Amino acid sequence: MKHFFTFISAALLACSSSIAAEIVPYSHDFNDADCLEGWTTLANSDRVRFKYVEAGQRPSYCFRNAVVSNSIYSAGTKESKDSWLISPAITLEAGKEYVVSYHFALTNTASEFIGLYFGTAPTADAMKSEASPMSNYFGKGFLEESATMILEGKVKPETSGTYYIGLYDNSDKYASAIAAIYDFSVTVAASGQMPSVPTDFTLTADPTGKLEVTLSAKAPDTDVAGAPITSLKSMEFLRGEEVIHTIDSPVPGNTYTFTDQHPVNGNNTYGVVASNEYGKSNVVHEMVKAGVALPQPVTGLQAIQTSPGRVKATWTKPTKDITGFVLDPSLVKTKVEVLSGDVVMDTYENVEGSELEFDICDPEAMQDFYSLKVYAVTTGGEAIPDEYVGLAAGKPYTTPFKESFRNGEPEHIFYNSQNEVYQATWEFEEYDPYLNIGCARFSGNAVMAEASLFSGSIAVPSDEDTALSFQYGTLGTCDNELMVKVIGEAGSETLATLKGMTSELKTVEYDLSSYKGQNIQFAFTGRYYTGSFFIIVTEIKIGKSGPSGIADLDSDSIGTPVYYDLNGCRVINPEKGLYIKVKDGKHEKVIIG
Repeated sequence: MKHFFTFISAALLACSSSIAAEIVPYSHDFNDADCLEGWTTLANSDRVRFKYVEAGQRPSYCFRNAVVSNSIYSAGTKESKDSWLISPAITLEAGKEYVVSYHFALTNTASEFIGLYFGTAPTADAMKSEASPMSNYFGKGFLEESATMILEGKVKPETSGTYYIGLYDNSDKYASAIAAIYDFSVTVAASGQMPSVPTDFTLTADPTGKLEVTLSAKAPDTDVAGAPITSLKSMEFLRGEEVIHTIDSPVPGNTYTFTDQHPVNGNNTYGVVASNEYGKSNVVHEMVKAGVALPQPVTGLQAIQTSPGRVKATWTKPTKDITGFVLDPSLVKTKVEVLSGDVVMDTYENVEGSELEFDICDPEAMQDFYSLKVYAVTTGGEAIPDEYVGLAAGKPYTTPFKESFRNGEPEHIFYNSQNEVYQATWEFEEYDPYLNIGCARFSGNAVMAEASLFSGSIAVPSDEDTALSFQYGTLGTCDNELMVKVIGEAGSETLATLKGMTSELKTVEYDLSSYKGQNIQFAFTGRYYTGSFFIIVTEIKIGKSGPSGIADLDSDSIGTPVYYDLNGCRVINPEKGLYIKVKDGKHEKVIIG
């Protein structure tokens, strides 16, 4: 992509020789807070005016220091928002041709009209009096993706004197692009017996997304004046302004290639220049995009302990990048971080597929909870991670598994994934001190507030039918929900979604026969919608399916009778019917009502 403008002054007044002026060659970067000293910035708004911005700071968040013009969005009557960045005074000679170059970037995928001008005073009027057609540029969404774009033009004054060179940035009223300028240079253009520019300059990015670009150019066979040349000293390929490869004594008219294995991910501007004993040719620039854009995040992350201390995680890799373009799946790798609390324990890089099985703790270790962060990765960088919390690992519990939260404390480990932003949580409470019955209690007070309570890892027997049962009670409208989930080797399954008000505890049971021989976790997810609402869960059991035998019932109630239905589930306030009463270690069938 070439951007050459020729600016020829019809009648320029020579400036006073008393003005201290820069001389050519002149270069300047915008890398420190004093970089605009001697420069002139003009705009109709301070928010649009070019100003110095450090790397990573508002409003541009550039990857390096720069001067930035922020073209703020306007839906009003202002048709354009123009901004000028005008150089210090520079001494130019009549009849000589000079090459002016800026490295710049745009963002927000907005359209910007950018041009180079020069005049005898650092004012917009002086610049505009010598205006020439501008070119329309489009940003690439992120400054890093277009940070090596080059705007280049030629200046040929008719009168020797002191001049000011201006960069003009203009956007329409609906644009909100950011223009960032990184460096500036003025050099004398090639002339006479210096080589003409190399031709047939092409750039080919690796089609698979690998960070490689192949450059090709034909060495010039004439000088600038058009006379044939028989020898050259060198031909250089450049990335930005850095020479990355030199061909010594190239044959005029021959084509040469080079593969750059270190481009940046995104847009790269390359150049080629030839030299002989009389000097260097002008530089020819082209731009190409290399690598792959930042991917979208992974989805569907699940994890479970498959055997004591060993975990399997699965996910779905993204099929598109953040701009919505389809990605070749082979170009997307995955990084997995394993955390205990906030501490990263292990990191697995460059995972090819969509699953990973790994050791997380000693097989005999007491159970604990871990979390995973899984990142989709391309040469464009790492996506925002998908996070999995409440992953239990260690020596699993065996069946029969029972949890009553007695005295408001769980006997087994539980993980509370409370969402503090939406104000929802699970807490353990002494539900009825008289009956020595505790519970896990969910509460929330914002619409869609949600929190989950994860159990530890439980080994389901392979040789018997197993069921999950528990008692629950709610207070609230029918929109509020309690979701019952089981996490197994195939992922998470929602067994039921319970709704509605209950004045008494209800008993439910769910078949787990499809999980035979697996380690599982169960989870209760409360979701709040309206009203004064909470959920209580107690008397959780995982064991043999079907009615429980009398011998399986708890028999440690001393002094206070405890009642069970014929399925072996505790009943807090028994109504009319047949029950099993347990007191002082003894049990008997009783009829109430």
